[in-house]
Amino acid sequence: MYTHLFFDVDDTLLDFPAGELYSLSRLFEELSLSPYDEVQATYTKINRALWDASERGEIGVEALMSERFTQLLAAFELAGDGQALDELFRARLAEDDFSIAGVRDMLERLHKQYTIAIATNGIATTQEARLTRAGLWPYIDATFVSNEIGVQKPDVRFFEPMMALEGFDKSRALMIGDSLTSDMEGARRFGMPRCWYNPEQKPLPTVPVHYIISDYAQLERLLAWQSPIRVRLVHPDFAQDRYFVGEGELPQIVSDPHEMVQKMHEAGFLDTTLASADKVIELRTHAVK
Repeated sequence: MYTHLFFDVDDTLLDFPAGELYSLSRLFEELSLSPYDEVQATYTKINRALWDASERGEIGVEALMSERFTQLLAAFELAGDGQALDELFRARLAEDDFSIAGVRDMLERLHKQYTIAIATNGIATTQEARLTRAGLWPYIDATFVSNEIGVQKPDVRFFEPMMALEGFDKSRALMIGDSLTSDMEGARRFGMPRCWYNPEQKPLPTVPVHYIISDYAQLERLLAWQSPIRVRLVHPDFAQDRYFVGEGELPQIVSDPHEMVQKMHEAGFLDTTLASADKVIELRTHAVK
């Protein structure tokens, strides 16, 4: 079904909060910044605002990474070189293996069958160092990094260089990432199928995505499907109809909508927000159309 898999890096392949905590705690200690919680909250606010601006195309990623520590120093009335601090921060992100559990084994299996690429809003040298430290670099066939391309996800121009990959067919390429606003929205604009990695099982989004997974066993399962079907569940208790995609036998229909959703998941069907269906199940009447 798919030939090319494009993975986001942070919070998709690598546990960014764990790496960030490690790096920031060392940096703040050296700068004698305390209390830690207040300093981290200030940094997080600055960093989030800059990343939001970057996704809107208002600031480049390299400027962002210089500016965030410059603003942090100013917030605490400290002198220093914000760009140098950012370089130190990013270097420390690669001092340990911060990969998400099971990712290395998954990529090793998938690499035998698929072209594997990363698609990240970041700095190429930083991401390569982190992926190398995590043991993931041998399974990466291509890289698409915002500071090299010149634009960031969700800008469609970020995705256009992917078309130069050997054997690339947009309909047979899958974007996998945790961000609805950059990964999923960017792939939607480009016209690429998309898989939202949602390990925290956040509420269903309004962004149209083909698959929603909470772990990578589900990704490997969907990649093995040969003839998946799309199913629509209808019940007045739903704020909106629920859609699923999967392969195999449908579970026995029950009247309770929440129990039926659970049964769909237990049968191996995944949530999708694409409003299309091969089969429609009316839960009140137990009818399948």
